[in-house]
Amino acid sequence: MMVLPRLDAGAFQAVPEGAARLLRPDGAPEGGRSGHGGDGGHGAPGGEGRLVAGVLDDFRALLRDSGDASWERIGTVYVGIGRRMAAEGRSLEEVNRLLLRADRVISRAIDAASSRPGLDGTSAAALADAQFVFLDAVSAALLRGHRSEADHGTGERTRRRRALLDLLLSDPPAPFGTLTAVARQAGWGCPAPSRPWR
Repeated sequence: MMVLPRLDAGAFQAVPEGAARLLRPDGAPEGGRSGHGGDGGHGAPGGEGRLVAGVLDDFRALLRDSGDASWERIGTVYVGIGRRMAAEGRSLEEVNRLLLRADRVISRAIDAASSRPGLDGTSAAALADAQFVFLDAVSAALLRGHRSEADHGTGERTRRRRALLDLLLSDPPAPFGTLTAVARQAGWGCPAPSRPWR
């Protein structure tokens, strides 16, 4: 089992109680869900919008429980998203773009909350600190998942290429159909044979 990146719960404990309820996604009514609902489906292909909206829900959940109880569940979701992105062949640059969008969603929510009664400057600053800590931990979880899957994929490609090399060097030669199938699995193109194959 993968160890999750650490989340500094102290940043969440410094946020005044009740601040989470002031954070709403772009004017959504109190209590309305903006994102993934904790199911992890927001990392599905094409699910970036749900992921970005779900980030605010996750941030609010951590604020409500002072950063303690929810991080294991939430962090595991982001590790899984990083793995899926790597498995889909998506780069770390795409992971970073996703984080920037998530940062904007939370920043807008804090901005909007700052104009409402009940959130003074000190509380808004505490929210901004918690936001930084949260996105840092989410970034680490996404990268950990992405790296883990990429390392696994690299190992699998290496294994497949070794199998191809073994077939190419076999005596008697392997049938052309077998070579082309193994070459495709290894991610290598295969030219048409120049002489008859067995």
